[in-house]
Amino acid sequence: GPDRVFIVAKDKSAEDIANDAAHALGHVFFERYIYWRPFWLAEGAAEYLKKAGQPADTKAVSEEQSFSVSDLVTIVQSAAYNDNEATPFRTQSYRLLRIILENNPEAIKQYLQALRTESDAQPRIQIDPATLESRLKSYVETPLKLPAFSPVIKSIEADPARVAIHRGDLLLATSREAEASRWYNADSKDARAAR
Repeated sequence: GPDRVFIVAKDKSAEDIANDAAHALGHVFFERYIYWRPFWLAEGAAEYLKKAGQPADTKAVSEEQSFSVSDLVTIVQSAAYNDNEATPFRTQSYRLLRIILENNPEAIKQYLQALRTESDAQPRIQIDPATLESRLKSYVETPLKLPAFSPVIKSIEADPARVAIHRGDLLLATSREAEASRWYNADSKDARAAR
């Protein structure tokens, strides 16, 4: 739904589910923050959230599978792209994002500001691809440390009618339409919209 996102994981290890969920949440956070969604930055931001607090992936991307910086920032998502697969494009997008954040954080700030603005054409990041090319090819990942924080935990009683709608949404997301419909029977605006 417009205010709900479901991540469905089946027959996977807890680590794989955590990685899939973190990558998907990275997309959600990124896409709610901006108007334009450059493919490389969407994948890089999703991987950034996934890799926070995890050991570094030091595996090199082969020359045959690698992309140039110019290609990375201009490639658009194909209809056949499977976001569930770890690809060299995803790895390189994440590494390029890290390089820019470490060496030119102001460029990312300006780029994100431009991406939040409606315009006739998608903005381009103000970097010199030629100067980043050798850095990207030789980049060795380091662990991305989580910042120290103390989350505030709030607990409230769940509204049964809203929980029913969420259950219906989850069943619908798993292609169980007949079961989902019985959770949308309440006489509320949200239930009517879900029906």
